[in-house]
Amino acid sequence: MLLFAFAAGAMIANIYYIQPLLPVIAAEFGQDPSRIGYLVTCTQLGYAFGVLLIVPLGDKVDPRRLLTGLLAFNAAASFLAALSQDFASFAAASMLIGLSSAATMVLVPYVASLAPADTRGEKVGQMMTGALLGILLAWTIAGLVAELAGWRVMYWMASAVGTLLLVAIRHAVSAGSTPSSAGRYRVLIASLLEIARRHEELRWRSFFSALGMASFSAMWTALPMLLSSSPYHMSSATIGFFGLTGTAGALASTWIGRLGDRGLAQRMTVVLSLVVFAAWLVAGREEHGLPAVILASVLLLSSRKYRRQMALRRMIEQAGDSSACCAVAGRCGFRVSRQLAMGCEPRRYV
Repeated sequence: MLLFAFAAGAMIANIYYIQPLLPVIAAEFGQDPSRIGYLVTCTQLGYAFGVLLIVPLGDKVDPRRLLTGLLAFNAAASFLAALSQDFASFAAASMLIGLSSAATMVLVPYVASLAPADTRGEKVGQMMTGALLGILLAWTIAGLVAELAGWRVMYWMASAVGTLLLVAIRHAVSAGSTPSSAGRYRVLIASLLEIARRHEELRWRSFFSALGMASFSAMWTALPMLLSSSPYHMSSATIGFFGLTGTAGALASTWIGRLGDRGLAQRMTVVLSLVVFAAWLVAGREEHGLPAVILASVLLLSSRKYRRQMALRRMIEQAGDSSACCAVAGRCGFRVSRQLAMGCEPRRYV
């Protein structure tokens, strides 16, 4: 279980390394803040396509083959990112990194399928703890590595980790699992639309997921450019440490999974929606000192985002359907919010 949780965190971290690195990458490629943000969009769009087009293959292809293939692809994409010499090639590599990082969404359902029904929420919570810690620690690790050795070294390291995970997962996941679907691939993809059409609750949860991801990404996308500019002029390492402010939310994921098993997901969603509303009210009060406000707001936003995601995933899981619709909706919210965040002055947007 520890290996699977670590793998989930390491793979999802690949799409978040880039955020604290935006200022130094912008300087190297000679891009202004409004344009460098497209790198984040490319990575997240790649992930959305991976969730939509690759994750459903988990119902049709042996999980061992699918996971090892994605891990190999991810290691190669990170290798290409480290070698990139211009903005366009790095953007292409970033999209491939996002596409292959969908391995996390293959691994989580695989682990859930192995767990007894009465502990499934807890097991999924443990996997999500690994994934969410990966998101947050990606900031800190990427910032430190960029400060000490340069941003390219971060992608060399990501490629090495992906290669090691490829070997470990190949030995840990049993081969020859029976696919749950024997239909054609296009029928499998079309079934996502049918699932969304049949389940009104899923449509609402997907909408909530998009809003939640948009709120979360608004803070995290604008933050690096804000902190690296006047009057703060923070280094990559200092910016990276802001990722640690959200670890409380990630560490609560297993506990939230247990609450989901008790049927409290709906109540949790309502309460935590109020929490994020309060966090944004705090974020807008510059007169109290922007750095302190940002720290408090990031903590609240991260905690709420992770707990809300756990609640939504559990409710969808109980319906017996794939969470791909919810995940893709979340990425759409991320993309819209990123466009707004990078298209205006960061302080004003926050």
